[in-house]
Amino acid sequence: MPLGLYKDNSYIKEGDFKTKAGYLCLEQDLGKDSAVTFFLTTKSKNYQAAYQKAGIIGHRLYLIANYLGYGCSGIGAYYDDEVCEFIEDNSMVLYALAIGN
Repeated sequence: MPLGLYKDNSYIKEGDFKTKAGYLCLEQDLGKDSAVTFFLTTKSKNYQAAYQKAGIIGHRLYLIANYLGYGCSGIGAYYDDEVCEFIEDNSMVLYALAIGN
């Protein structure tokens, strides 16, 4: 799988964004050193439902990653505006997950 930024199952930007991912996760090495960092976002105005869905998706990623022996860590702190700018989408960032190393 080529290094880069993926959004909605599409490859939208080529490059190694490890340093950028670490910065976006409030400059935590966890976001930089992972094999993949997910940012869960939404444009929904129903915040309760959006956060519940993000929690369910996050939990499933935790289970799958741990089952496969990769490890997973949820990151609840990130630079919201910078994440939106980076992914080129004005949405609400709900959660970030760093998987593998």
